[in-house]
Amino acid sequence: MAQHHQASSKKAQTSFTYPDAVHAFNDPNVQVDLAQACEKLAKATASLLSKFDAIATQLHKFDAQDKSNPSGLRQRWNGMHRVRRSLPRSLSARGLV
Repeated sequence: MAQHHQASSKKAQTSFTYPDAVHAFNDPNVQVDLAQACEKLAKATASLLSKFDAIATQLHKFDAQDKSNPSGLRQRWNGMHRVRRSLPRSLSARGLV
């Protein structure tokens, strides 16, 4: 039984050849679908980062209100904020946003 599974797995892996892939990716419908999927992913990523920034800002405000720990998590928040701000630039430089 295990040998049969391995044989069918190998067959499944080799059944889609390079010329098949080239032909599939040259199909205009596939190219449009891929472009749309990438655009949706970029928008979802931007939305996620925006929501993260809003949550991080709220948490930072709560942390700043904590009188028992004046420094709080300020350094950590500032570091996360810098990373969050650099992501859109990085994504747009790659043409993803």
